[in-house]
Amino acid sequence: MPGPRWLAVLPHGERIAEAVETAGLPVVLIGHFAGAAAAVRCARTRSGLAALVLVSPVPGMWDDEPPTLRLHGSGDEMVPTADTRAGTDRIRGSRFEEHVVPGLLTDGEVVTQVLEFARRVV
Repeated sequence: MPGPRWLAVLPHGERIAEAVETAGLPVVLIGHFAGAAAAVRCARTRSGLAALVLVSPVPGMWDDEPPTLRLHGSGDEMVPTADTRAGTDRIRGSRFEEHVVPGLLTDGEVVTQVLEFARRVV
């Protein structure tokens, strides 16, 4: 199996949508903090996403379109994990997963979880 290919996208809705539509590869869209809202908006309005990952997402109302992974640290004081429950409870479905780590998420933990999730669902 070939190694992963990466596509860097700036956090602007138009560029996200354009990248998804022109990637030519399965796209796993990752939204962090307030960027999760843009990722969800893109997932709701564009087809072609292979999966969606929300890292410490700001609460909102979303639909469960692509397979979705929520990552969070139990010690996150900026966006407490309990505060995201209202939004993520609305998108739970057969393709929703979450991984909450004790304390704060590290970059390494996020990368590991995203890669494992993408390998399973793409």
